[in-house]
Amino acid sequence: MAKLKILLVDDEEEFCTLMGVRIINWGYDFIKASSGKEALDILKSQNPDIIILDYMMPEMDGVATLKEIRAGKFALITPVITFTEGL
Repeated sequence: MAKLKILLVDDEEEFCTLMGVRIINWGYDFIKASSGKEALDILKSQNPDIIILDYMMPEMDGVATLKEIRAGKFALITPVITFTEGL
């Protein structure tokens, strides 16, 4: 049985590293993107089962990224969880 793939999109390297270790330990494959644009590029070549998306990122924030995700072929298929680490 194939492992589920989780794409984490966050611009903070330390957080991605910590969450990547946890996601792998939970038994999932881990894919990381450090920006919304990078996430959109990854979506063209990989098919994550779940996307975890930071709300507050420079250049392309989580809302803009989510709009692009929903406009593409992942419109209704891939669950997206949005979050922010604090305001």
